[in-house]
Amino acid sequence: MNKSRIEALTDGIFAVVMTLTVLEFKVPEDGNLFSPNVLLMLLIYITTFVALASIWNSLHHVMTFIKSNKIDELILWSNHWILLIVCLFPFSTVAHAEHTNSLTASLAYVSTYLIPWISLIVFSHQIIYKQYKGVLLFEREIWKELKSF
Repeated sequence: MNKSRIEALTDGIFAVVMTLTVLEFKVPEDGNLFSPNVLLMLLIYITTFVALASIWNSLHHVMTFIKSNKIDELILWSNHWILLIVCLFPFSTVAHAEHTNSLTASLAYVSTYLIPWISLIVFSHQIIYKQYKGVLLFEREIWKELKSF
């Protein structure tokens, strides 16, 4: 698969997820936009948007390590795994915002944050290992080569 196609898919999914996250929040029936509940939901939305933007930035940066224009199946499915978890952000964000005292809603919210970051670490190691012929990310020679970008 062509690298630009997976980047376009990733960009599109992030755009939709970021939009859906804000659309999930409803205006309160009394119209009070400054109530503590609405302000809490706004804070949760802002942190979610920043988290999604950070994940998108990091994923874009990791993709720049791919030297060829071809994407193999392992990289493709690793990217899809990250996108699968990213698509859960609107659900877990609203669940957490509407049920702030629920342990399961809070765990889902935190897990939705942590799993993409852990996956990105594994994904970046996988790309570096494949692209640089078995060199591990933390080996000294790779840093010299990466600094030349």
